[in-house]
Amino acid sequence: FPSDIVWYSVGDDESMLDTIKNNLMLNGVIATGYCYGGFGKTKQYQPKTSTEDPNHSVSIVGWDDNMSIPNAPKNGAWLCKNSWGTGFGDKGYFWISYYDKHCGRHFDIGACQYLNVDTLKYDSVYFHDAHGWRATKEDCKEALNVFNSSAKEFIVAVGFYTAVTHVDYTVIVYDTFDGTKLSGELAKISGTEIHSGFHARDLPDPISIDEGKDFCVYVKLSKGGHPYGRTSEIKVVTRRSSYPIVESTAEEGQSFYKEGDEWKDFYYYDDPSGYQNSGNFCINAYSCKEIPISKTNNASYANALNSLNGQLRAFSGPFTSRTKLTYTVPQKAYVTLSIYSSSGRIVKTITSDNVRKGKYSISWDGTNEYGLSVAQGMYYAMLLMKTGTTIQRTLAKICLSK
Repeated sequence: FPSDIVWYSVGDDESMLDTIKNNLMLNGVIATGYCYGGFGKTKQYQPKTSTEDPNHSVSIVGWDDNMSIPNAPKNGAWLCKNSWGTGFGDKGYFWISYYDKHCGRHFDIGACQYLNVDTLKYDSVYFHDAHGWRATKEDCKEALNVFNSSAKEFIVAVGFYTAVTHVDYTVIVYDTFDGTKLSGELAKISGTEIHSGFHARDLPDPISIDEGKDFCVYVKLSKGGHPYGRTSEIKVVTRRSSYPIVESTAEEGQSFYKEGDEWKDFYYYDDPSGYQNSGNFCINAYSCKEIPISKTNNASYANALNSLNGQLRAFSGPFTSRTKLTYTVPQKAYVTLSIYSSSGRIVKTITSDNVRKGKYSISWDGTNEYGLSVAQGMYYAMLLMKTGTTIQRTLAKICLSK
């Protein structure tokens, strides 16, 4: 799961070439699109006067500022890797000019990079835009999505898109939206996104949500408008006279936008594309059945780790995979004790039950839920104690050696 999917562009005047180069060095391969056919195989240049749309995606893996490309106005080209095997180009590689019409600059597939990729750590993803960003309501700064929880769980993160660069954002999760006003603020985050694209951001503290409960995610963006999904033609798939149409569905009461001081249901938005009653804003929420240990900066996680209060302790000796866990329950509570990896993935739930006040001791044998031994390294034991609507969390480090 990528926490960021960002779009770069060299710009109409190629002023952002260094941005792509720097991110290629820092973060690895960058995807791009171009028009295959008629513009060269080992050295590609499509002039800006051409009417051909991009029809193929390749990976940018390097560059050469001195590379000469036939018919291109200046030297300089991207080294690209194709997916058609070593029989294409120079053993699967070829060059595309910096000045190509589409490579590194087309709006849909100009230069795209997945950042902060990890295994999926969420149990549920809440969204209404089945096909992602297909259009942008450019005059909209404030939008929200209303969701209904499918289980008793914790909302731990939110997702949204920015259509332009350097956008200030504010995201607030609310308990209630009655169609005219928001109430019951549950969590709030804010910041600045340098690049356009998709962004998933952790909440400062998990939000407990009961099954069947409505909640809403409000997003305010400083500029660029709000991206949304809708029924649309896909014009960059292949070379043809007509294009496939991807159908999207929407319902009343799912997405709203603010116009002046009034909230309006996006279902009734008069979409300039002509595809009506199919749009939803690209605003997501992510949940876990248990509170995860986040590997990102999380104040709640840090506070819990730094204030164990003696409620949970881990004892593991050298050359053994067995760890003794002791904990104190100050009053009758529902207790869950789980093991997490250092990346925040749950490894195994040791116990989950109603218990009385007292002191408890239990062992973890260094295996996962399937009984398989895990690798040596750093792990965390998390103790959750729920009494009524209050949840206490305590963590202990485990250094597993074998």
